[in-house]
Amino acid sequence: MGLAIHITELDVDDDQAPGLFMARDQLVADEYARFLEAVLTEPAVNVVMTWGMSDRYTWLNGEPDAPKRRGLDGQSFRPLPFDRELRPKPAATALARALTQAAARSLPRLPPW
Repeated sequence: MGLAIHITELDVDDDQAPGLFMARDQLVADEYARFLEAVLTEPAVNVVMTWGMSDRYTWLNGEPDAPKRRGLDGQSFRPLPFDRELRPKPAATALARALTQAAARSLPRLPPW
């Protein structure tokens, strides 16, 4: 059909992950890697955007002024590439690796306006 595919609002809900941050972060990274390995084989995919960059502002933890949501283990969610202090997590590495290894593709054509 000649349409471009944009993957937007990508994150990994780690609600069922174990409480230890190292294990949780690796599971999230593995999910990003598996997903991107599959979708980036399609040349029409030319945009990949996460829902955010930092766990500090993830929608999964609730709005800033609302009560915080917690996973089954009572921990806050860690679905994004960087932690609350903007330190890269394994998900950042998984995203970078997947995008670097993906076949080159042409940029989408922008509207004339």
